[in-house]
Amino acid sequence: MENTMFRKYISLASSRIKHYAFHNALIFAMFMFGITISAIAFIFFYGNSMVDKQNEARNALQYRTFIIHSANQLNQEILKKLSNLSTSVLDVRVKCEIENPFISHVHEAMTPQPLNIISLVKNNNAIYSYQGKNSFTKEELHQNVAIIPMDYGEVSSILLEGNKFTVVGRTTNFDLNIVFIPLHAFLTNGFNQSSIEVILDSVPSRHTNNKLLRQISELLPDAVISDPFELIQADQSKNLEGIVLSSGVFLISILSFLSLFQYLVSENSYENAVYSIVGASNKSVIIITLLEIIILSSAAAFIACIVHVTCYDLLFVKINIYGSIRYSIYDYLVCFVLEILISFAAVLPFVCYSSTHSLVEMERRFR
Repeated sequence: MENTMFRKYISLASSRIKHYAFHNALIFAMFMFGITISAIAFIFFYGNSMVDKQNEARNALQYRTFIIHSANQLNQEILKKLSNLSTSVLDVRVKCEIENPFISHVHEAMTPQPLNIISLVKNNNAIYSYQGKNSFTKEELHQNVAIIPMDYGEVSSILLEGNKFTVVGRTTNFDLNIVFIPLHAFLTNGFNQSSIEVILDSVPSRHTNNKLLRQISELLPDAVISDPFELIQADQSKNLEGIVLSSGVFLISILSFLSLFQYLVSENSYENAVYSIVGASNKSVIIITLLEIIILSSAAAFIACIVHVTCYDLLFVKINIYGSIRYSIYDYLVCFVLEILISFAAVLPFVCYSSTHSLVEMERRFR
């Protein structure tokens, strides 16, 4: 019985929408165009306000780095295997963190706390945004040499934990706590690694992430590994603020077009009078009106998703705030559902207000 009644409501709502389209074509077209544009804008702001999507679009270093903590000192053979796990591995970074460093020939005020001594297996220091010398020559790779921050001053050599290193270059970076030395010097001078980072050339897919995580675990069974998706999932928990902001913008946009929908409903008030004559309740009219907005907002949301998908590479990727934002089917589904719910919430006060007027009063005003 309830299913039959619901089908009748759907049929009546569809009939009224057809009436709007044929008898108030201009107003109906303006309303549909407005809510469709609003829906497209919602999808745009949704993607550009998500923390994880922003970092993915920027190819953020932390989103493509596996961080390994191992109690065992790793040798060059293991490090080479890590660097050859996949063609997507850009480099492997070995870091020694010194809490209370003393660097000879460097003014105490310029001594960083803590100091990070870094070596890269593939000598690819260029993966970081440093200006100046960013890699070692083939000869330097087997020597005790260092690349130090520019702010350390004009020194020819420095002592790191009692080991002398000849300065062969300088970098300009935001931090003063990084000194680069070759991997050979790192291992032969007895620096203990505090962490090892496997750095990829791009943000991995979930499949690639899990595959590399499994390979690293097999190579280093006793190590503690933090994979990129752990950080991505942590950032996804911060996305509520972005969803609320996008929803607020969409709600304001929808409200600006609500007057057109109110006009369409008021122009169709003679049907409400007919419903009154045949014994329809006020509740039935409210349900039909709400079904109308659900059907119309569903159509607008669907069109918006199709437009965004088909025109993404042509248009939207060029106007994105954060570049090539990656949208999944799940993202479009979330946008689709939220757009319907927000549209429903926007029209609900109008429907509740109209429900305070009995159908008999509508009929009397119509006459």
